[in-house]
Amino acid sequence: MVFVITLIVVGPHRFPGIARQAGHYYRMARRYASEVTADVRGAISELEAEVETNKSEFEDVSTTLSEGLTATVDETRGELEALGGSTQAAVGDPAAAATGAGNGATPAPAAPTPPASNAASTSTTAGGSGLITPRELPGDDADIESTAERPADGE
Repeated sequence: MVFVITLIVVGPHRFPGIARQAGHYYRMARRYASEVTADVRGAISELEAEVETNKSEFEDVSTTLSEGLTATVDETRGELEALGGSTQAAVGDPAAAATGAGNGATPAPAAPTPPASNAASTSTTAGGSGLITPRELPGDDADIESTAERPADGE
């Protein structure tokens, strides 16, 4: 349709020259478009390569941090279990603790029964790890008030 209208407007004598010029401009436009496309694809490839490099670096750092944290947690857990064992031994047998015998190598005797006011709120050792919770400690602690000893509002 465009060719027919151009042929009618410019005439049959000038039409071949105009068609050659149009073809030349069309080839230039296609060449320019393919260069731009190639440049964009090259830039995208460079960015993808950089992202992959950074991704692998982040994965390495993440793995290193994870391993370090796991080792630290395991070490701390071991220290806390040893401390809990020695604390339980000291509470269960003060004479053994004074001589240095309660190092956690032998099972410590059971802790004394807490006072009756705390009997309802006592729990077993945390996860069977040998740690004693504050509620399981024997004796009268002056810093801790039981709810029964607190005055009611308005008294």
